[in-house]
Amino acid sequence: MTRVLLENAIGTTLCFYVFLGCSMSEKLLRLWDILGDKKQGIPPIIPISRSVWYKGVREGRFPAPIKFGERTSLWRESDIVKLLNSYVDPRGNSEPPT
Repeated sequence: MTRVLLENAIGTTLCFYVFLGCSMSEKLLRLWDILGDKKQGIPPIIPISRSVWYKGVREGRFPAPIKFGERTSLWRESDIVKLLNSYVDPRGNSEPPT
């Protein structure tokens, strides 16, 4: 992430954050968007626990996050779609169970 400061015509400084390697139309997901959140009523895309998710990130099985701040991690939607598309069932099926 790169911080860009621009000054407009009336002298106000505007601050933008640019993610390197991320297009402006790319949707970024929070962890609860991926794993779901029962309290907020968000259904999971990938129904696993946070600890299993972060273990998979450390081992390279799941995509690495983009750090937006000290306590904020975001994932590219395209990386999650690639992960889902690469799913292979141990029984040889190429589609995830429904």
